[in-house]
Amino acid sequence: MANRWVALVIVFVTRTSMGFQFQVVAAVAPLMVAELQLTWVQLGSLIGLYMLPGAVFALPGGVLGQRYGDRRIVVASLALMVAGGFVTAAAHGFVVAAAGRLVSGAGAVLMNILLAKMVADWFTGRELSTAMGIMLTRYPELFGALVCSVPLLDMRRFHLLLAGASWVAEYGDPDNPDDWEFMSKYSPYQNISPDRRYPPVLITTSTRDDRVHPGHARKMTAALESAGHPVQYYENIEGGHAGAADNAQSAFRAALIYEFLHRTLDE
Repeated sequence: MANRWVALVIVFVTRTSMGFQFQVVAAVAPLMVAELQLTWVQLGSLIGLYMLPGAVFALPGGVLGQRYGDRRIVVASLALMVAGGFVTAAAHGFVVAAAGRLVSGAGAVLMNILLAKMVADWFTGRELSTAMGIMLTRYPELFGALVCSVPLLDMRRFHLLLAGASWVAEYGDPDNPDDWEFMSKYSPYQNISPDRRYPPVLITTSTRDDRVHPGHARKMTAALESAGHPVQYYENIEGGHAGAADNAQSAFRAALIYEFLHRTLDE
């Protein structure tokens, strides 16, 4: 778990650098116009060209990650960003600067696609669902709808249910006053507020989940309903922690989630 948080810091720094690289042309616009003898139209083109590779690499990026490995493609995309930055900085005219921006943009697009996938893979299952619960109770105004699947939400009692005792080293011990002082501030179940407006939320679980007890999903749903918040609930009687026992059930659950999001976000 600690390694993944280190990785998240690296992701943050990397994506921040991408933001700086995208904005830098606009920030030094007067200097570039004077130094490279650019028109303002050309300058605007240099800014936009950074995003143009997205039209080409958005779909192939995921395929490249599957074939050559996500980490290798991320490293390659960083190399493209750096190389493109050097080309743009060393340019003496519009054409070379444009080529540099395209190379940088290609790297940025690939990096965005693969990093998003890697982060989602790192935080699947209970960790992602806990994050969704935290987003719901701490920052409800930022979302139009949320889906919380096979969730771990009651941090006060998680260690008493199923495999929860084995996660104490990861999350902390709620029976330790020092640990609980921190955990109580983010535990979704304990932080439901009847006074704040929550977005619609769909909570799904499995009766046979042998890792995260379905009681987390059940009690969260009941508490949200009691507080007057819009919540929908689906519990599959099969499937374990995956929430589905076969492809048909997985397809049904996916359709349920996408239909919920389409309906609620379209209102």
